[in-house]
Amino acid sequence: MERNDGAWARGGAVLSAALASVCCILPLGLGVLGLSTTAVAAFFEPLRPWFLALAALLLGVGFYFAFRSPTEGEACDSNSGALARLSRPTLWLSTVAVLVLALFPSFTGVAAGGSSELAPTTASEVVQLRIDGMTCEACTSGVRDALLDVPGVIDAAVSYDEARARVRVRAERPAAPAALLAAVEKAGYSATVADP
Repeated sequence: MERNDGAWARGGAVLSAALASVCCILPLGLGVLGLSTTAVAAFFEPLRPWFLALAALLLGVGFYFAFRSPTEGEACDSNSGALARLSRPTLWLSTVAVLVLALFPSFTGVAAGGSSELAPTTASEVVQLRIDGMTCEACTSGVRDALLDVPGVIDAAVSYDEARARVRVRAERPAAPAALLAAVEKAGYSATVADP
């Protein structure tokens, strides 16, 4: 039986990175299916730094096992066979997977079609909201979708960098600011009406 001491570290690192980004990956995936995942995202978001640290630690252990010098007596056991030859390339593939998963929240808002600009239209008003609790770019799509579900809303643009939402509402039947705030709260964030 061949030994591969670092296999569990590589697999654990990828799993930890996936769990670190589940606050953004899971809502995006289940949102495509039309399911609400606000509670799941809110649960996993505070655990993200811990999962990222665990992924980095496990990658470090994997690199240790892959690049260490064998001790006397184990040279024949650990450096022979197909598994031993594949350990370093799979470690690098695992590292790439961890980086992609760890950086996923940074680029997912753009991929989800989030926008920080409103489409111009007539006979409308713009309500500005200050949004608190967004932790990554992916949060903007959840806030935007929640705002678009409010009757009277024409369009919504959410900016993670500015922590703001600009909501275009119908002039003849505008959405009440309280309804907009409730929609943001239902999505798992807090909001206040901001000055224009």
